[in-house]
Amino acid sequence: MIGSNASSRLDGAAARVASALGAARSVQARFLLYVAPLVVVSIALAFGIYEVIAGRTAEEQLRAKLDRLASIQASVLSRPMWNIAESQVELIVRALMSDSDVVGAVVRDQSGSLVARAGAGMDPAAAYSAEVSILHGDGQEARQIGTLGLTLSDARINAYARQRLALAAVLALVLLGATVGAALVANRRVIGRPLGLLLDSIHRVRAGERHAYVDWPSGDEIGRVVTAFNDMQRKQERTQAQLREANERLESRVAERTAKLADAEAEAQEARGRLIDAIENISEGFALFDERDRLIVANGRYREVMLGAEDATLDTGTPFRTLLRRASGSGRFPGARADAAGWIDRQAERYRQAGDAFVQSTGDGRWHQVGYRATGSGGRVAVHSDISEQKRISDELQEAKDSAEAANEAKSAFLATMSHEIRTPLNAIVGMSTLLQATRLDDEQKDHAQTISAAAGTLLTIINDILDFSKVEAGALELERIPIDLPDTAESTVELVASRAAEKGIGLGCHVQSDVPAGVIGDPVRLKQILLNLLNNAVKFTEEGEVVLTLSSSRPAPALSEGETTLLTLSVRDTGVGIPEDRLDRLFKSFSQVDASTTRRFGGTGLGLVITKRLVELMGGEITVESAVGRGTTFTVTIPCEAAPLPDRVARERRARAIRGAHVLVVDDNPTNRLILAEKLRGWELRPHVVATPDEALDRVAVGERFDVALIDFDMPGMNGLELSRRLRGGPAKAMPLVLFTSVAPADAQFRAGIEAVGFAAVLSKPAKTGHLLNAMATAIAPDEARDARDGTPPATVLPEEAKGLAILLVDDNRMNRKVGQKILKRLGYDPTIAKSGKDAIERCAAERFDVVLMDIEMPDMDGVTATGEIRARLPAETRPYIVALTANAMASDRESYLRAGMDDYLSKPLDQVALIDSLRRGAQLRHRDAGNEAEPT
Repeated sequence: MIGSNASSRLDGAAARVASALGAARSVQARFLLYVAPLVVVSIALAFGIYEVIAGRTAEEQLRAKLDRLASIQASVLSRPMWNIAESQVELIVRALMSDSDVVGAVVRDQSGSLVARAGAGMDPAAAYSAEVSILHGDGQEARQIGTLGLTLSDARINAYARQRLALAAVLALVLLGATVGAALVANRRVIGRPLGLLLDSIHRVRAGERHAYVDWPSGDEIGRVVTAFNDMQRKQERTQAQLREANERLESRVAERTAKLADAEAEAQEARGRLIDAIENISEGFALFDERDRLIVANGRYREVMLGAEDATLDTGTPFRTLLRRASGSGRFPGARADAAGWIDRQAERYRQAGDAFVQSTGDGRWHQVGYRATGSGGRVAVHSDISEQKRISDELQEAKDSAEAANEAKSAFLATMSHEIRTPLNAIVGMSTLLQATRLDDEQKDHAQTISAAAGTLLTIINDILDFSKVEAGALELERIPIDLPDTAESTVELVASRAAEKGIGLGCHVQSDVPAGVIGDPVRLKQILLNLLNNAVKFTEEGEVVLTLSSSRPAPALSEGETTLLTLSVRDTGVGIPEDRLDRLFKSFSQVDASTTRRFGGTGLGLVITKRLVELMGGEITVESAVGRGTTFTVTIPCEAAPLPDRVARERRARAIRGAHVLVVDDNPTNRLILAEKLRGWELRPHVVATPDEALDRVAVGERFDVALIDFDMPGMNGLELSRRLRGGPAKAMPLVLFTSVAPADAQFRAGIEAVGFAAVLSKPAKTGHLLNAMATAIAPDEARDARDGTPPATVLPEEAKGLAILLVDDNRMNRKVGQKILKRLGYDPTIAKSGKDAIERCAAERFDVVLMDIEMPDMDGVTATGEIRARLPAETRPYIVALTANAMASDRESYLRAGMDDYLSKPLDQVALIDSLRRGAQLRHRDAGNEAEPT
């Protein structure tokens, strides 16, 4: 077979070479057909280019001769023409005809008359003719006295062209003959001879000669063909030897492979048997179906699950639907008893979908997880797993979970009930102790009243901490995301601890840096809770010095757009006792305190900072602490916040413009307070003049300095704010508006009388909120602008004028609460109407008109929410009262539900007198607006 292939290849090569040699003449003829035209065209192109260049050169030479001859003869004719020597002109013209190229000449005078003519004269249409002026004189004085016309012949140019053409033809014939002869000789010697040798070698190979190499050493293409032919013979010999060896190896491998296939088939049979045995012995029911849903294999467990017995007959090739019909008829599946067809359809659909596993029960009380999976060939694998034990455990876990949730709900309900039940008597304790302190008491009685009030406040803090901690631990604490007025939130939080700081005689400040955005997105209640916990701790552990809250931002407010995020830093610094470094790790542990000894000075549950840390982390921030024993502590909270627009602040901006440039005298002995006030005033473009003592203020007024308003601190050493104000009223600045800062709001009549006697433009709780301070400045400097500034009114330390004379209904089922509420309202100048239940409140509101209703929430016959809904439904809008919820529930969600139920405001028990006055002020503003709307003409 190998020899025949080699012979056929050589025969083909020999035939191709013989054909080439037999057509040698034809090859030469084709060669000549290519070469001859190429030579002819090349010669013609070369001589054509030469002829064009030579012709153009001859024409240019003749044209140059014409111009030169005309110019020279015009100069020669200038004198004879001037002297009117016509004979001499005639001789010059005839002499021109001696040039073989001149065929005619004409001379005319300046009037155009013929003077002399020779030959054919001048032909203007001729290719080589020219007419030039004959001038007499030089430069600008030259004048034309005649013209000379010349015509030259192109005969000599044409004769030269014919000579060149003849020469080109002769040279072309010589070159063509030489090229063709050289090509024929080269073709015969370079191509014909090696092709003959190659053909002879092919014939010898065909005759059976093993080696028939061609001896033609040459580096040209023919030599490379010969070399390739010789290499082909050598490779063919090697290939034949390799093929013989490969044939032998192939026969050996075929025999070996046949033996291995026999062994593999035996092993496959054994493996199939082991696989079937394994499938039969697995605990899950297993079945394999082909792409046409016909059974391939199923183990005994699958037959038991589907048909009720492991030895049930189930033939290979059984369709899946047939199997389902047998299963539904076996009574194994409760779902198939009532609707066998529907059960079969559902099972078939799950089989086709081959999706997530599902669970079904059998009649023997067992539970199975059934899963179908698609195979690569389009079939299905069915697996039935017994999950009865897992199902039992899952059911037990669910029952335990339900029990735990029920217990958690019971705990939450218990905490809410406990909070309400404790706050109810606590309301009476706090209220009565506050009223008691406002009466005339000796020192011992005042100490007893203050002790009662402090103990009640401590108990209230403990209750709040426990409630918040229970919500944090249960993961039920959710944060709101609403716009927050950041400066207002911070300042109002500082107000809440102002009275405690004043009682201890320590300074309290709130510094909102100018780069802090005014509006952010967040939870105002929880943010205030964080600040309040930190401020309460700072005040508790500080005996002298000051507590300062500072707000700053990582990005300045002008660079922030709505929705962009900045890192807000809240820092609470105190000058208290400090915390040892080895006890810092106790700060954020539940029910843990820095001083855990039985003789520790400070009380508390140890939950405040734990709750604070959890709230900060819920907001995505972190809290850190730095402290030095004896020097104080600084807590720093960093929270990411989104910038947000605030509600309409046009009125505030209008008030700031109205007081711009005013001079303000600030009198405060605390340097931090002076710094904060000066920065706020400069922010409104006011001009603060800051002094540290009342004497300095009196001196500056005495020397004639004029101020538009004075901000005076109440508590200063040597002379308090009231005394300084009286001195100013009696001096040259008696007409200057005065604003009093006070850290406390004493309830005794003597203090209130002193304030009214001086006639302050405003009395602010210290530290004052930014909006309250701005409104006070506007009231003092530009009262017209402040008259409409309802949003900036500070919490009153005494009853505002607009809140006097309100008709108030107090609703509470608890006798002590009614008594406390009634006494507090009477001390404020009201005579409230009392209702003992929700139904009683509805009847009284229907019978008479009230401006404000103070509504208790927890009442036995009808709660405050239901009563509020009834009042809203029964009364027209123009006569509905301003309803304030009185709640002992401190949960934020509860308070929000009261507002959603239709209440206008809420107050937490125990009642805070300042908060009550502020709520009554808001209710009075609402009633005044309603009255104004009713008075408008329609």
